[in-house]
Amino acid sequence: MSLFAHARTIVARSPARIRDAVESLRVPQNAGTMLFALSANAWHPDIPARLASKASHSVGCISAPLNGAEGMSALSVAFVPDGECVTFSWAKHEHADSADDWAAEALGETSQATSHTHPSDSFAFDQPAQSLSNAHTIVSMTAKPSVTALQTETLKRFPAATQIGLLAAHTPFVTGHPSTMFHNGNIVRSGAVGLALTRPSRSQLTCSLDGFRVLTPPVRVGSARGNIIHTLNKDKATRHLLLAIHNAGMDVEKAVGKDDEFYLALLRRDSLAVMLSSRTLVLDTSLLDCVLQINSGDPSRGSIAVESEWGPETGDIVQILHRSVSTPSESILQSAPPAGLNFTTSTLELLHTWRDNMSDDEVIEMLEVFTANSENGFMLRQSFSAAPWVCSFPGVATHLRL
Repeated sequence: MSLFAHARTIVARSPARIRDAVESLRVPQNAGTMLFALSANAWHPDIPARLASKASHSVGCISAPLNGAEGMSALSVAFVPDGECVTFSWAKHEHADSADDWAAEALGETSQATSHTHPSDSFAFDQPAQSLSNAHTIVSMTAKPSVTALQTETLKRFPAATQIGLLAAHTPFVTGHPSTMFHNGNIVRSGAVGLALTRPSRSQLTCSLDGFRVLTPPVRVGSARGNIIHTLNKDKATRHLLLAIHNAGMDVEKAVGKDDEFYLALLRRDSLAVMLSSRTLVLDTSLLDCVLQINSGDPSRGSIAVESEWGPETGDIVQILHRSVSTPSESILQSAPPAGLNFTTSTLELLHTWRDNMSDDEVIEMLEVFTANSENGFMLRQSFSAAPWVCSFPGVATHLRL
Protein backbone atom coordinates (compact mmCIF):
# COMPACT_ATOMS: atom_id res chain seq x y z
CA MET A 1 0.00 0.00 0.00
CA SER A 2 1.45 3.38 -1.01
CA LEU A 3 1.31 6.51 1.07
CA PHE A 4 -1.49 8.02 -0.99
CA ALA A 5 -3.56 4.93 -1.78
CA HIS A 6 -6.09 5.94 0.88
CA ALA A 7 -5.52 9.70 0.90
CA ARG A 8 -8.52 11.96 0.44
CA THR A 9 -9.46 15.62 0.41
CA ILE A 10 -12.97 16.40 1.67
CA VAL A 11 -14.69 19.71 0.84
CA ALA A 12 -18.06 20.89 2.17
CA ARG A 13 -20.04 24.08 2.67
CA SER A 14 -20.74 23.28 6.30
CA PRO A 15 -18.08 22.60 8.97
CA ALA A 16 -20.57 20.14 10.47
CA ARG A 17 -20.20 17.95 7.40
CA ILE A 18 -16.44 17.87 7.97
CA ARG A 19 -17.01 16.68 11.55
CA ASP A 20 -19.35 14.00 10.21
CA ALA A 21 -16.63 12.94 7.77
CA VAL A 22 -14.16 12.58 10.64
CA GLU A 23 -16.56 10.31 12.52
CA SER A 24 -17.12 8.08 9.50
CA LEU A 25 -13.49 8.03 8.37
CA ARG A 26 -12.29 4.51 7.67
CA VAL A 27 -8.68 3.77 8.47
CA PRO A 28 -6.89 1.27 6.21
CA GLN A 29 -5.54 -1.87 7.82
CA ASN A 30 -1.94 -1.55 9.09
CA ALA A 31 -1.97 2.23 8.50
CA GLY A 32 -0.38 3.33 11.75
CA THR A 33 0.31 6.99 10.91
CA MET A 34 -2.00 9.78 9.82
CA LEU A 35 -1.11 13.11 8.19
CA PHE A 36 -3.87 15.73 8.09
CA ALA A 37 -4.63 19.36 7.29
CA LEU A 38 -7.81 21.07 8.48
CA SER A 39 -8.85 24.41 6.97
CA ALA A 40 -9.23 27.20 9.50
CA ASN A 41 -12.92 27.67 8.74
CA ALA A 42 -13.57 24.01 9.63
CA TRP A 43 -11.92 24.24 13.06
CA HIS A 44 -13.56 22.51 16.01
CA PRO A 45 -11.66 21.67 19.22
CA ASP A 46 -12.76 18.03 19.10
CA ILE A 47 -11.44 17.25 15.63
CA PRO A 48 -7.69 16.79 16.36
CA ALA A 49 -8.34 14.32 19.18
CA ARG A 50 -10.87 12.39 17.09
CA LEU A 51 -8.41 12.13 14.23
CA ALA A 52 -5.59 11.12 16.57
CA SER A 53 -7.72 8.31 17.99
CA LYS A 54 -7.83 6.66 14.56
CA ALA A 55 -4.07 6.06 14.26
CA SER A 56 -1.11 5.17 16.45
CA HIS A 57 0.62 8.40 15.46
CA SER A 58 -0.67 11.57 13.84
CA VAL A 59 0.68 14.94 12.75
CA GLY A 60 -1.19 17.81 11.14
CA CYS A 61 -1.91 21.51 11.06
CA ILE A 62 -4.54 24.15 10.45
CA SER A 63 -4.36 25.32 6.86
CA ALA A 64 -6.05 27.97 4.74
CA PRO A 65 -9.18 27.32 2.64
CA LEU A 66 -8.37 25.72 -0.70
CA ASN A 67 -7.79 27.88 -3.76
CA GLY A 68 -11.13 28.74 -5.31
CA ALA A 69 -12.91 27.48 -2.20
CA GLU A 70 -12.93 30.48 0.12
CA GLY A 71 -15.75 29.97 2.59
CA MET A 72 -15.69 26.22 2.06
CA SER A 73 -14.47 23.85 4.77
CA ALA A 74 -11.84 21.26 3.92
CA LEU A 75 -10.05 18.32 5.49
CA SER A 76 -7.21 16.36 3.89
CA VAL A 77 -5.95 13.09 5.34
CA ALA A 78 -3.31 10.56 4.29
CA PHE A 79 -2.35 7.27 5.91
CA VAL A 80 1.09 5.71 6.01
CA PRO A 81 1.55 1.96 6.55
CA ASP A 82 3.36 0.75 9.63
CA GLY A 83 7.13 0.72 9.21
CA GLU A 84 7.21 3.17 6.29
CA CYS A 85 7.72 6.44 8.20
CA VAL A 86 8.82 7.98 11.47
CA THR A 87 6.78 10.86 12.93
CA PHE A 88 8.43 13.71 14.77
CA SER A 89 8.05 17.06 16.43
CA TRP A 90 10.74 19.71 16.24
CA ALA A 91 11.28 22.50 18.74
CA LYS A 92 13.19 25.69 18.20
CA HIS A 93 14.37 26.58 21.68
CA GLU A 94 14.55 30.25 22.53
CA HIS A 95 16.84 31.60 25.21
CA ALA A 96 15.58 34.48 27.32
CA ASP A 97 18.42 36.76 28.39
CA SER A 98 18.88 36.82 32.16
CA ALA A 99 20.28 39.59 34.36
CA ASP A 100 23.57 37.68 34.44
CA ASP A 101 23.70 37.72 30.63
CA TRP A 102 23.15 41.48 30.51
CA ALA A 103 25.80 42.07 33.17
CA ALA A 104 28.32 39.84 31.42
CA GLU A 105 27.71 41.58 28.12
CA ALA A 106 28.22 44.97 29.74
CA LEU A 107 31.56 43.77 31.10
CA GLY A 108 32.55 42.32 27.75
CA GLU A 109 32.42 38.81 29.12
CA THR A 110 30.51 35.65 28.23
CA SER A 111 28.03 34.50 30.84
CA GLN A 112 28.43 30.89 32.00
CA ALA A 113 24.67 30.48 31.72
CA THR A 114 24.72 31.80 28.17
CA SER A 115 27.60 29.66 26.98
CA HIS A 116 26.66 26.32 28.56
CA THR A 117 22.94 26.11 29.13
CA HIS A 118 21.46 27.17 25.78
CA PRO A 119 19.32 24.24 24.64
CA SER A 120 19.81 23.43 20.98
CA ASP A 121 17.13 22.98 18.34
CA SER A 122 16.01 19.38 18.50
CA PHE A 123 13.96 16.63 16.86
CA ALA A 124 11.83 14.29 18.96
CA PHE A 125 11.01 11.06 17.08
CA ASP A 126 8.07 8.84 17.97
CA GLN A 127 9.66 5.66 16.65
CA PRO A 128 13.18 4.22 17.06
CA ALA A 129 15.76 6.46 15.42
CA GLN A 130 17.57 3.46 13.89
CA SER A 131 15.05 3.35 11.05
CA LEU A 132 15.89 6.92 10.04
CA SER A 133 18.97 5.82 8.11
CA ASN A 134 16.67 5.08 5.15
CA ALA A 135 14.72 8.35 5.33
CA HIS A 136 14.50 9.78 1.81
CA THR A 137 11.71 12.38 2.13
CA ILE A 138 10.77 14.76 4.96
CA VAL A 139 7.18 16.04 5.08
CA SER A 140 6.71 18.85 7.58
CA MET A 141 4.19 21.38 8.82
CA THR A 142 5.81 24.36 10.47
CA ALA A 143 5.19 27.77 11.99
CA LYS A 144 6.37 30.52 9.66
CA PRO A 145 8.89 32.10 12.12
CA SER A 146 10.59 28.72 12.54
CA VAL A 147 11.03 27.82 8.88
CA THR A 148 14.58 29.10 8.40
CA ALA A 149 15.89 27.28 11.47
CA LEU A 150 13.98 24.13 10.47
CA GLN A 151 15.54 24.24 7.01
CA THR A 152 19.00 24.39 8.55
CA GLU A 153 18.43 21.63 11.07
CA THR A 154 16.67 19.31 8.62
CA LEU A 155 19.48 19.72 6.11
CA LYS A 156 21.99 18.78 8.82
CA ARG A 157 19.99 15.78 10.00
CA PHE A 158 18.88 14.54 6.54
CA PRO A 159 21.39 15.97 4.02
CA ALA A 160 20.31 13.76 1.11
CA ALA A 161 16.55 13.89 1.65
CA THR A 162 13.86 15.55 -0.43
CA GLN A 163 11.90 18.07 1.66
CA ILE A 164 8.33 19.30 1.35
CA GLY A 165 6.65 21.35 4.05
CA LEU A 166 3.56 23.49 4.50
CA LEU A 167 3.88 26.73 6.45
CA ALA A 168 0.84 26.54 8.71
CA ALA A 169 -1.85 29.20 8.28
CA HIS A 170 -2.27 32.18 10.58
CA THR A 171 -4.66 31.18 13.39
CA PRO A 172 -4.73 33.93 16.08
CA PHE A 173 -8.49 34.34 15.65
CA VAL A 174 -9.09 30.58 15.34
CA THR A 175 -7.18 28.93 18.19
CA GLY A 176 -5.54 31.95 19.80
CA HIS A 177 -2.10 30.90 18.57
CA PRO A 178 -0.13 32.51 15.70
CA SER A 179 -0.17 29.12 13.95
CA THR A 180 -1.39 25.72 15.02
CA MET A 181 0.11 22.28 14.42
CA PHE A 182 -0.84 18.96 16.00
CA HIS A 183 1.20 16.04 17.27
CA ASN A 184 -0.68 12.94 18.40
CA GLY A 185 -3.75 15.03 19.17
CA ASN A 186 -1.89 17.74 21.12
CA ILE A 187 -1.60 21.36 19.97
CA VAL A 188 1.89 22.50 18.96
CA ARG A 189 2.16 26.31 18.95
CA SER A 190 5.63 26.73 17.46
CA GLY A 191 8.38 24.76 15.76
CA ALA A 192 7.21 21.97 13.47
CA VAL A 193 5.75 18.51 13.17
CA GLY A 194 6.16 16.01 10.39
CA LEU A 195 7.17 12.59 9.21
CA ALA A 196 10.27 11.08 7.68
CA LEU A 197 9.40 8.62 4.90
CA THR A 198 11.63 5.55 4.79
CA ARG A 199 9.78 3.41 2.20
CA PRO A 200 9.44 3.11 -0.74
CA SER A 201 13.01 4.01 -1.57
CA ARG A 202 12.40 7.21 -3.51
CA SER A 203 9.93 10.02 -4.20
CA GLN A 204 9.28 12.51 -6.98
CA LEU A 205 8.83 16.19 -6.13
CA THR A 206 7.69 18.71 -8.74
CA CYS A 207 6.55 22.32 -8.70
CA SER A 208 3.75 23.76 -10.84
CA LEU A 209 4.11 27.39 -11.89
CA ASP A 210 0.65 27.95 -13.33
CA GLY A 211 0.20 31.55 -14.44
CA PHE A 212 3.93 32.05 -15.04
CA ARG A 213 5.25 32.86 -18.51
CA VAL A 214 8.78 31.92 -19.57
CA LEU A 215 10.53 34.92 -21.18
CA THR A 216 14.00 33.49 -21.93
CA PRO A 217 15.71 30.19 -22.65
CA PRO A 218 18.28 29.05 -20.07
CA VAL A 219 21.11 31.58 -19.64
CA ARG A 220 24.28 31.55 -17.59
CA VAL A 221 24.92 33.95 -14.72
CA GLY A 222 28.10 35.77 -15.68
CA SER A 223 28.69 37.71 -12.49
CA ALA A 224 26.82 37.79 -9.18
CA ARG A 225 27.36 38.48 -5.51
CA GLY A 226 24.90 37.84 -2.70
CA ASN A 227 21.43 38.62 -4.02
CA ILE A 228 22.76 40.93 -6.76
CA ILE A 229 23.14 39.66 -10.33
CA HIS A 230 25.38 41.81 -12.51
CA THR A 231 25.48 40.00 -15.86
CA LEU A 232 23.56 37.31 -17.73
CA ASN A 233 25.21 35.72 -20.76
CA LYS A 234 27.87 38.49 -20.67
CA ASP A 235 25.17 41.21 -20.97
CA LYS A 236 24.19 43.54 -18.19
CA ALA A 237 21.40 41.87 -16.25
CA THR A 238 18.99 44.83 -16.57
CA ARG A 239 19.54 44.98 -20.32
CA HIS A 240 18.86 41.25 -20.59
CA LEU A 241 15.65 41.63 -18.59
CA LEU A 242 14.37 44.61 -20.58
CA LEU A 243 15.18 42.87 -23.86
CA ALA A 244 13.26 39.78 -22.70
CA ILE A 245 10.25 41.96 -21.87
CA HIS A 246 10.43 43.65 -25.27
CA ASN A 247 10.81 40.35 -27.16
CA ALA A 248 7.73 39.03 -25.37
CA GLY A 249 5.69 41.81 -26.97
CA MET A 250 5.19 43.67 -23.72
CA ASP A 251 5.39 47.42 -23.26
CA VAL A 252 8.51 47.92 -21.18
CA GLU A 253 7.26 51.04 -19.40
CA LYS A 254 3.90 49.47 -18.53
CA ALA A 255 5.35 46.08 -17.65
CA VAL A 256 7.58 47.45 -14.92
CA GLY A 257 4.63 48.24 -12.69
CA LYS A 258 2.54 46.90 -9.85
CA ASP A 259 0.55 44.48 -12.02
CA ASP A 260 3.57 42.59 -13.35
CA GLU A 261 6.16 40.57 -11.48
CA PHE A 262 9.40 39.05 -12.77
CA TYR A 263 11.33 36.10 -11.43
CA LEU A 264 14.50 34.09 -11.88
CA ALA A 265 14.11 30.32 -12.06
CA LEU A 266 17.35 28.73 -10.87
CA LEU A 267 18.01 25.37 -12.53
CA ARG A 268 20.09 22.44 -11.38
CA ARG A 269 23.71 22.46 -12.50
CA ASP A 270 24.17 18.83 -13.46
CA SER A 271 22.62 19.27 -16.92
CA LEU A 272 24.38 22.42 -18.06
CA ALA A 273 25.12 21.30 -21.62
CA VAL A 274 21.54 20.20 -22.24
CA MET A 275 20.06 23.38 -20.80
CA LEU A 276 22.38 25.79 -22.56
CA SER A 277 21.76 24.11 -25.91
CA SER A 278 18.02 24.69 -25.51
CA ARG A 279 16.65 27.81 -27.17
CA THR A 280 13.00 27.12 -26.42
CA LEU A 281 10.90 29.21 -24.06
CA VAL A 282 9.98 26.23 -21.91
CA LEU A 283 10.80 25.67 -18.25
CA ASP A 284 11.55 22.06 -17.33
CA THR A 285 10.29 21.98 -13.75
CA SER A 286 12.04 18.66 -13.13
CA LEU A 287 15.28 20.68 -13.28
CA LEU A 288 13.98 23.48 -11.07
CA ASP A 289 16.09 24.28 -8.03
CA CYS A 290 14.18 27.36 -6.82
CA VAL A 291 12.38 30.52 -7.96
CA LEU A 292 13.40 33.99 -6.76
CA GLN A 293 11.46 37.20 -7.33
CA ILE A 294 13.27 40.13 -8.93
CA ASN A 295 12.52 43.11 -6.71
CA SER A 296 14.70 45.86 -8.15
CA GLY A 297 17.09 46.85 -10.90
CA ASP A 298 19.77 49.48 -11.39
CA PRO A 299 19.96 50.50 -15.08
CA SER A 300 23.00 52.67 -14.48
CA ARG A 301 25.01 49.75 -13.12
CA GLY A 302 23.16 47.09 -15.07
CA SER A 303 22.42 44.88 -12.06
CA ILE A 304 19.22 43.34 -10.73
CA ALA A 305 18.41 42.16 -7.21
CA VAL A 306 16.29 39.23 -6.05
CA GLU A 307 14.12 39.21 -2.95
CA SER A 308 16.28 36.91 -0.87
CA GLU A 309 19.31 36.98 1.38
CA TRP A 310 21.14 34.98 -1.28
CA GLY A 311 20.92 34.58 -5.03
CA PRO A 312 22.32 32.69 -8.02
CA GLU A 313 26.08 32.31 -8.11
CA THR A 314 28.42 32.94 -11.02
CA GLY A 315 28.06 30.05 -13.44
CA ASP A 316 24.51 29.12 -12.40
CA ILE A 317 21.79 28.64 -15.02
CA VAL A 318 18.59 30.69 -14.82
CA GLN A 319 15.50 31.60 -16.81
CA ILE A 320 13.48 34.80 -16.54
CA LEU A 321 9.78 34.37 -15.77
CA HIS A 322 6.82 36.76 -15.75
CA ARG A 323 3.55 36.69 -13.83
CA SER A 324 0.63 39.08 -13.97
CA VAL A 325 -0.92 39.60 -10.54
CA SER A 326 -4.30 40.22 -12.18
CA THR A 327 -4.51 36.65 -13.49
CA PRO A 328 -6.77 34.63 -11.16
CA SER A 329 -5.92 31.09 -10.15
CA GLU A 330 -8.06 28.12 -11.00
CA SER A 331 -10.47 26.65 -8.49
CA ILE A 332 -9.17 23.49 -6.86
CA LEU A 333 -12.23 21.68 -8.22
CA GLN A 334 -12.15 23.19 -11.71
CA SER A 335 -8.62 21.87 -12.16
CA ALA A 336 -8.32 18.52 -10.39
CA PRO A 337 -5.06 18.23 -8.40
CA PRO A 338 -2.77 15.34 -9.26
CA ALA A 339 -2.75 12.20 -7.15
CA GLY A 340 -0.35 12.43 -4.25
CA LEU A 341 0.53 15.13 -1.75
CA ASN A 342 -0.11 18.72 -2.89
CA PHE A 343 0.75 21.96 -1.07
CA THR A 344 -0.43 25.24 -2.59
CA THR A 345 -0.28 28.97 -1.88
CA SER A 346 -3.34 31.14 -1.48
CA THR A 347 -4.29 33.64 -4.16
CA LEU A 348 -5.77 37.09 -3.77
CA GLU A 349 -8.49 36.45 -6.34
CA LEU A 350 -10.55 33.28 -6.01
CA LEU A 351 -13.14 31.72 -8.28
CA HIS A 352 -16.48 30.81 -6.77
CA THR A 353 -18.69 29.80 -9.69
CA TRP A 354 -18.53 26.06 -9.04
CA ARG A 355 -20.01 26.52 -5.55
CA ASP A 356 -23.33 27.84 -6.87
CA ASN A 357 -24.54 24.33 -7.69
CA MET A 358 -23.48 22.81 -4.38
CA SER A 359 -26.06 22.31 -1.61
CA ASP A 360 -25.39 23.01 2.05
CA ASP A 361 -25.30 19.31 2.90
CA GLU A 362 -23.24 18.20 -0.08
CA VAL A 363 -19.74 16.82 0.40
CA ILE A 364 -17.14 16.52 -2.36
CA GLU A 365 -14.45 13.91 -1.80
CA MET A 366 -11.30 13.65 -3.92
CA LEU A 367 -9.67 10.23 -3.57
CA GLU A 368 -5.91 9.51 -3.55
CA VAL A 369 -5.32 13.26 -3.19
CA PHE A 370 -4.02 15.21 -0.19
CA THR A 371 -4.23 18.94 -0.87
CA ALA A 372 -3.48 21.66 1.68
CA ASN A 373 -3.20 25.40 1.19
CA SER A 374 -1.59 28.27 3.09
CA GLU A 375 -1.24 32.00 2.62
CA ASN A 376 2.29 31.58 4.00
CA GLY A 377 3.33 29.19 1.23
CA PHE A 378 5.39 26.03 1.40
CA MET A 379 8.97 24.85 1.69
CA LEU A 380 10.58 22.42 -0.72
CA ARG A 381 13.92 20.94 -1.57
CA GLN A 382 14.77 18.53 -4.33
CA SER A 383 17.31 15.94 -3.25
CA PHE A 384 19.79 17.49 -5.69
CA SER A 385 19.29 21.06 -4.42
CA ALA A 386 21.80 22.80 -2.23
CA ALA A 387 19.20 24.04 0.24
CA PRO A 388 15.43 24.20 0.81
CA TRP A 389 13.55 27.32 -0.26
CA VAL A 390 10.20 28.85 0.62
CA CYS A 391 7.66 29.58 -2.11
CA SER A 392 4.87 32.00 -1.23
CA PHE A 393 4.01 33.18 -4.75
CA PRO A 394 0.22 33.07 -5.18
CA GLY A 395 -1.21 30.11 -7.06
CA VAL A 396 1.96 27.98 -7.10
CA ALA A 397 1.79 24.32 -6.09
CA THR A 398 4.22 21.54 -5.24
CA HIS A 399 3.44 17.86 -5.78
CA LEU A 400 4.96 14.79 -4.13
CA ARG A 401 4.48 11.32 -5.57
CA LEU A 402 5.90 8.02 -4.38
